[in-house]
Amino acid sequence: MQSTVSEKLFEVFCAQHLLQCHRVAETSSKTPDYHLQTGDTVVGVEIKQIESDRGINPTDGTWSRTIGWHVRQKITEARAQMGVVARAGMPAVLLIYNTVDPLQGASKNPSNLPSLT
Repeated sequence: MQSTVSEKLFEVFCAQHLLQCHRVAETSSKTPDYHLQTGDTVVGVEIKQIESDRGINPTDGTWSRTIGWHVRQKITEARAQMGVVARAGMPAVLLIYNTVDPLQGASKNPSNLPSLT
């Protein structure tokens, strides 16, 4: 299977910071994407990528979707892999990369935030 943008970036990050990460071979059962070795500890790392631009107006960049909806969706999608890691007694990391808004500009735009008044 071909790596996603987020997986490639994770591998580059690990290499730049001298972190040992190993891709977990895909099987029919749910597993994390990577094992990250830190000292004597192995951490399960699941990587999810936000790619849907549903709810985004490409003309003016405004968002009409619920803030955090896309992140909650990725957490739900990763639940099975994270459960495998937890049952093995390993620490786990869920890494979510946003390809639609990688610099999180929409969350910083006041017009995209709900009114507090």
